[in-house]
Amino acid sequence: MKIPVLYVYPPSVWASVPELALIELGYHPDAVLRRVVDLSEGENLGPDFYEINKRATLPALEADGKHYTSTIEVTKYLVEHAPTPGKTGQHQSVIDAVHAEELDPNFAKIAARCENELGKKQELGLEEFATERYAAAVQYAAHRPEMQAFYEAKLPQLEELHALYAGSASAEQQQAFFQKSTMHWQAINSFIWEKLPHYLPHTGFIEGPEPGEADFHVAAWLTRIVACCMDTQSTNVNDEMQALARELCDEVPEEVDRYWAAWTQRQSWRMVYRDGLH
Repeated sequence: MKIPVLYVYPPSVWASVPELALIELGYHPDAVLRRVVDLSEGENLGPDFYEINKRATLPALEADGKHYTSTIEVTKYLVEHAPTPGKTGQHQSVIDAVHAEELDPNFAKIAARCENELGKKQELGLEEFATERYAAAVQYAAHRPEMQAFYEAKLPQLEELHALYAGSASAEQQQAFFQKSTMHWQAINSFIWEKLPHYLPHTGFIEGPEPGEADFHVAAWLTRIVACCMDTQSTNVNDEMQALARELCDEVPEEVDRYWAAWTQRQSWRMVYRDGLH
């Protein structure tokens, strides 16, 4: 039987979900072959990866002659085929919640609510990221007429982000982006305060004493949100929950604080985020 192939990119928020799962579920390090798709170079927008995942998103998984092309599908496959049984999730609602568009952690990474925040994110390398991805898509599109519909859908989004971070967007485009970003972070803050605590247990994890299916998704989502908070704050913020509290303009809910502490003690979390939060 062929070894499953998992397509990942280490700084990807959602590719971290199956990485956490593989460790927590007891997979042997050689049980799954990893292939890196460099999002910063726009490799996911090319024809080779398009054959694997027409969504052009990570993670993706080739297993048993099939392609699994969403984070939820990939992780569920790993849970159902795990060498360690009993981790099947019972909390699909929280998985669906953190994957909702209004809480998109990828947009949280690129969002900017004002010129100051935009400038800070430019310094973090987002201008280069946006430029490289747009340039790659333009080049691919010029040589792949059979993928015209795909690039017609992708290019406007990539061009807009490139213009915003390269400083060529109009004042109207910039203000619209600031407003969209503000609303996005309002939704995230509201979720953390009003909904997420209700999903979290007093001790342990959502799926039980040890992490299970829902926990892999929530951990990756929360880590990305915390990483975003730390990116745009002063360098003297060295505590993750302190950074999140500043974003919330209040103390972090006790349930979230406990859940974060439980995860950051896990070997799996430390391995996946050994090079920094993302």
